[in-house]
Order: sequence, then structure tokens, then C-alpha cells
Amino acid sequence: MATDGTQVVRIDSEEAAWNALNGLLSGELLASQISLDLSDLRWTKVHFAFKGEPFHQTVTASMMSGLVEYQNDLYRSVARLIKNDGRIIRLTDAEKRQLELVFSVTEGSSELFAKAAESLGALGKAVEKLNSKQSLIAILTFLVLFFGAAGGYMYLSHVETMKKIEAEQKGREFDQNEKKDLYDFIEKMLHDKQAQADTLKKATRQSAAASDISQYSDHAVDEVLRRSGEATEVIYQGLAFDADVISAVTATRRAKSEKMVIQDTFLVTALESENVKSYRVHLESVDGDWNLVAELEDPLVSSKYQKAIQKAEWNHTPVTVHIVGRRVGESIRDAKITKAFTPRKRKARA
Repeated sequence: MATDGTQVVRIDSEEAAWNALNGLLSGELLASQISLDLSDLRWTKVHFAFKGEPFHQTVTASMMSGLVEYQNDLYRSVARLIKNDGRIIRLTDAEKRQLELVFSVTEGSSELFAKAAESLGALGKAVEKLNSKQSLIAILTFLVLFFGAAGGYMYLSHVETMKKIEAEQKGREFDQNEKKDLYDFIEKMLHDKQAQADTLKKATRQSAAASDISQYSDHAVDEVLRRSGEATEVIYQGLAFDADVISAVTATRRAKSEKMVIQDTFLVTALESENVKSYRVHLESVDGDWNLVAELEDPLVSSKYQKAIQKAEWNHTPVTVHIVGRRVGESIRDAKITKAFTPRKRKARA
């Protein structure tokens, strides 16, 4: 215990990070009464292994471009944490230099390791100023997604969800037999990780920053796989993706941008605004399977839509929204809310 009565929670292992995250989400730990100690982050490591003929004792340009994108999403995550803005330009050159991962290549292989403890020094200092529940949840979510095994598993969950949405957009039922090998692989991988998946879903509901960081993590993994070239297998944090799985999960990423329209009912998990001209609305499907961030532009013009969204957030009730945007592979971009209203209650039959 600290001298002022604050409980110091030491995050010196991945297990400790999960325990603290679960404690905050359940209310067992109160953000106002704890302080996260990130002084020992030796456990934070990143491991990639690329297998296949082009990767025998070498590193390809395509593979390196994927790692650059991974690094960029790490930058975005830290910027979201310490600047409340996920744009990389919000970080200073000094901050980016400190956060840069330094990979070492195992001799005679294409295995890459990076120790992140030194890179995360700036994060440890920033934590001292971040004591809200949402901020602490976001920090812990970042650590387990980028430096534990959860990032790969949650990416697979995201892929399955996006395939379902894609099927709905094309006006057909989701057919799990369509890519049976892929979905069998996803179900097998997620089977023993359901508790962690549930924890991270709760985290993204309770913290807008955690929701953004989860999306950055998904994008980071997707970019590494998409740029893995002719790899017969990619291992990320112990999770192995073979060539068939890589091909299946990245196939639509090679497609061109397509216009997307969504009309559905959501829960509003958070509202953010840095000016009076727009809101960032964090939405979660009613069944809890997927999250989406969309812009409500010029709320003064769309005041009735803003009221419906705010009412849904305050009362924890659903809101029906119409959204337009672009689908690029497994991601939804430039999502904008064009209409929002409270769903009508169905009248009971006499």
C-alpha cells in the first residue's frame, strides 16, 4: 500500500495485467483507490516468425513493411493513451524514438523478437497522470493486446464478425460452411480464450480509448499477415497462421474500397467531441459481437439525431442508426451517421 492509502497494483506480468483489468471491470478495484506500477515491464515482448522459402535466413521488404504498419499502430495506441488522440502526428519525434521497437533476428531463421520494456518507459511516466477508470482500462487493454497473446485471438474474432457483416450487406445469410476450414480454425483458437475475449469486450464497452486500441491492434495484425508474401506460416505471439488461413482472412483486404450502408440497432458505449462540429460515437451491436466508431457531423444541424444518441447513452438503451462509409477488406472506414432515432416499442397484441 502507498503511504497515502492508495493501493499500488504492480503490472509485472501478463497475468497481473489481466487480473488488474478484470478487477477494474468488475468493480473489485476502484480507479480512484489504485495506482498502476509499470516499472517492471520485462514481460512485454513481441515475437514474429515467418516460414517459407523466401524467408530462409532472411527478411523480405514486404515483411518489413508489415512490421512498419505494426509499429504505426503501436504509435497510434500510445498517442490515444497519452494525448487522447490516435493520430501519430500528436507524438513528438522524441516520443516516437523511444517507442520504436528494436527487433533482433534469430540467426539462421526469420524469427524476430523485440523487448518492449525500454520502449514503454514514456507510458509508465504518463500513467502517473492517468487515473480515471477508462484510462486505466485502456492502458491494460493496450498491454495485453500488443504484448500478450490476446491480439491474435481477438483479430480472429474480428475477422469472423466482419465476414458476418459482409454477408448481411450482400443480402444473404452468413454461411459458416462457405469457408469451413477458416471458421473451424477460428472456433478452435477461440475456444480456450473465451474468458479473455469476454473481458476485452467489456473493456471496449467501458472505455472509448480501449475500443480504439482494439481496432488498432486488429489492423496491426491484419497488415502483418497481408504483407507476409509467400509465407507458408506466420507465428504471432505463439499463435500460428498457416498459408490457407492467411489467404482466407486477407482475401477481401485486396479488394477495392466499396461503399457501405448499415441500418441497425446499437448501444452507445461512448460519445467524444473535441469541438461543436462533430461527435465520435462508439457503437456496439446489441448482441455484443462487434464495435464500430462513427462520426455524427454538425450536430447542430442534426440535433434530433444527437438527442436520440445522447438519450441512448444516458439510459443504456438501444438506438437505431443509419450509417454510410467505406468497406476496405476487413475494416470499415469513414463511417458517418446520417440518421438516428429511438426504436418504436412494439405494441402488445390483444
